[in-house]
Amino acid sequence: MCTGLSLMCKDSTFLTGRAMMFGNESNFEGVFNPAGKNFTSLTLSGFSWQSRYASVGMFVSGTLDFIVDGMNEKGLVCGGFYFSDFSQYADSVTKDKSVGPLELCQLLLSSCADIEDVGKFIADNGIDVHNIPLLNVPLHWPVFDAAGNAAVIESVDGKLIVKDNPVGSCTNSPNFEWHLENLSNYTHLQAANWPEKIFNDKFTAKVSWPGNGLSGMPGDFSSPSRFVRAAYLSNLLSSPESYEDGVTAIFHLLSTSDVPEGVEIGGSDNNSLEITNFSSCCDTKNMYYYYCTYEDRTLRRISLNSLLEKKETLRFPFPDSQTIIDVTPTVS
Repeated sequence: MCTGLSLMCKDSTFLTGRAMMFGNESNFEGVFNPAGKNFTSLTLSGFSWQSRYASVGMFVSGTLDFIVDGMNEKGLVCGGFYFSDFSQYADSVTKDKSVGPLELCQLLLSSCADIEDVGKFIADNGIDVHNIPLLNVPLHWPVFDAAGNAAVIESVDGKLIVKDNPVGSCTNSPNFEWHLENLSNYTHLQAANWPEKIFNDKFTAKVSWPGNGLSGMPGDFSSPSRFVRAAYLSNLLSSPESYEDGVTAIFHLLSTSDVPEGVEIGGSDNNSLEITNFSSCCDTKNMYYYYCTYEDRTLRRISLNSLLEKKETLRFPFPDSQTIIDVTPTVS
């Protein structure tokens, strides 16, 4: 499971956020992939490419540094989101055109500067997605660019379709159009409290607690419910003054999808304890990648601009224990 959303700050910084929710047995690592790095698809299609742009983000351990959540030096952001029962990959490998589900993000981050570029690149090169043995993962892929444009890529009948994303949010199944239609069921949601109601001029019903404007907002961890929360809350939020304020807001919004270990059991046999493995935020203007992990909620930041001269692949820490700051010595 995944939840994605976005915000435009008043200082013209466009931020994206993503919560990665998967089984507690899943392992991720952080990586910087430099421009000029060579990649080869594991689909046996023979497709290889050299990265035009440097990128930073998270990858699944053991998948050769293919980023599944990250950003490139032009501010293009891409993530692979679980898409069970709805992904329709190509039936066969296409020579020099097929990539695996966990490889598409890296290909786009390596090759494209913005969403217009993404659509043209996929069409001009006939790119399709084919499953890889042992890495058979159903995905769709939200993409964002530094101008604030958003889209979702879905594989339909073996062909990659780039769909406009007018709300800037994304979760999982079902297909993206369904989620947009479902928002119509919640148009009553608002930040302000609902007014009192008078019955027959004899009785006035009053709400004596704040927050009732969001009564009826779904609170479970299903994909439709998380989509509603991400879309409405990010839309209702006051526009942050600065990118620092925006980063704080992004992680607060993502926390509405936090899954503590034990409260949700997933997997095909209901034997996987789902957790929020990590949450991330991409600052597409200042080129910062922020993240925190399930075990350590401390925010960490990678400056992509500071790494652009590097020629080698770099790894960054994925902490597995909580950082706690003891402030007792500062107490007076």
